[in-house]
Amino acid sequence: MVREEDGFWACEYDGLLGRLPQLIASSRLTFCGMGSCIDARIEMEDAAALLASEIPADARSFIDMLVERAHRGVGGEIRVEWPEGPAWLTDNLPFGSSLGGTGPHAAWVLTAVGAPALVALQDRSADMVRHIPSDILVVERGQTVPVGAIKPRGEPRPKIFIFEYTAGMQLGGASPPRSSRIIVRFTDPDLENDQDFASLTATMAEQAGAGLISGFSGVARERLNGEIERVGALSRTWRSR
Repeated sequence: MVREEDGFWACEYDGLLGRLPQLIASSRLTFCGMGSCIDARIEMEDAAALLASEIPADARSFIDMLVERAHRGVGGEIRVEWPEGPAWLTDNLPFGSSLGGTGPHAAWVLTAVGAPALVALQDRSADMVRHIPSDILVVERGQTVPVGAIKPRGEPRPKIFIFEYTAGMQLGGASPPRSSRIIVRFTDPDLENDQDFASLTATMAEQAGAGLISGFSGVARERLNGEIERVGALSRTWRSR
């Protein structure tokens, strides 16, 4: 059965595809910040299967919590106090990794269709750089360059763990009522503090078409006000230009 709203959105997307070449041809640079990360993606079926084996109490409590949320159909993002969690999960569960963060995702989509996008990137470790499409722009030595042209350096930031589940799958004797995912942070990774990005975008703002800021959920409470002020000041500079 096709709902009326499904037909509406199909028409809207068809219309957008027709306009896309013209939109791309006239698009200006988009600034994309402020949180970049690497997502470790895990299937909940794999995690729940560990409950049948001998695992540490902290791991059992953590997976029980995930399964209980999935049974209620509750996804979302949570902060978990389990310092050993990332290492234990990495050693015991298969996972795929991909670029994460709203800003980088926006830059990825824009660049893929041919529109210019510049991303804030403090983490320039080899692990991060290899996850970013090579033609996304970053600031290096005062100018914009494709990320594929920079030399990786430094240590990577902690990964964000994402547990994905699908309605109808069996998890601990019950099925989730909806498909979703649970995003787990074991630390507060903070925002990207890319000073070169901040300096150059302040001078390039008149050439830009839009600026995107996000990532504040990854900031520790005691640093939140300072980060709001820092990024707010930059965005006010963009607007004034």
